[in-house]
Amino acid sequence: MATASELRAQAEALLAQAAEQEASDKKKLFEGVKKKLEDGGYGIHDLMDYFAPPKAIKAKKSLAGTKIPSKYRGPNGEEWSGRGRVPAWLDTLIGGDKEKLSAYLIDKV
Repeated sequence: MATASELRAQAEALLAQAAEQEASDKKKLFEGVKKKLEDGGYGIHDLMDYFAPPKAIKAKKSLAGTKIPSKYRGPNGEEWSGRGRVPAWLDTLIGGDKEKLSAYLIDKV
């Protein structure tokens, strides 16, 4: 019966032989694929493009935080874009009646 150290040596030799065989098989496989690609008029980049994950679609940018031109102007030069809550100066002028907003519209010439 073999000793433990002899069995370990045999195992290491078998692992080395298996690694060499895997490398050889891999090389043959890749050479075969390369030849088929070249015969078909393709290159390695065509193969890479085929297996590449689809490109991520960029999300549309939010308009939040984007500065937009003012739509309303008060008598003292205050301005409001028309977005968000009605500012206090404008709310005081219109008295809560949003139909009076048109009086403070900035004319776009």
